[in-house]
Amino acid sequence: DGDYEWSLKRSWLPDGLELENGIISGIAERPGTFVIDLEVRSRGQVAEDRFEILVLPPNAPLTWVSRALPAGFLGADSATRLIVPGGPPPYRFRPATTLGLPDGLELQDDLLFGRFDRPGRYPVAVTVIDDAGASARRDFDLVVRPSGNVSVTSGQLPDGQLDEPYDARLL
Repeated sequence: DGDYEWSLKRSWLPDGLELENGIISGIAERPGTFVIDLEVRSRGQVAEDRFEILVLPPNAPLTWVSRALPAGFLGADSATRLIVPGGPPPYRFRPATTLGLPDGLELQDDLLFGRFDRPGRYPVAVTVIDDAGASARRDFDLVVRPSGNVSVTSGQLPDGQLDEPYDARLL
């Protein structure tokens, strides 16, 4: 029915971040690694998963903090922002291989999005280049699942940077 109730279980968010309507947002107040347990409830079903958020110090070099892609669902639209703080903006994102991206997936600026017509596991490689010309590559596995029961599909939560806005949508 599209109604999801998210909550923290046996854990807490870094100071400065909050969970509201499936979105973790705010500005972290101190660097470090934070482990959180999340629970989602919908239509009488419950799912839990554990995540890690790394908050980087200011002035960090160009660093991939998007460590995993959220799972996609067959026939459903999917979108995720790729997060790479550090280095001087603006950032340019591009597929990292000549093979490009899997069918149905597009990359526009830092937004990776698409609709999937086949379940499975697909390799996705993206390179980011900062304004100084430094680059960093990240290889992901994208899992596309059949539609069905409620589950936590956000993969890993993106890391954040101290004193910078943080935003992660839970799926």
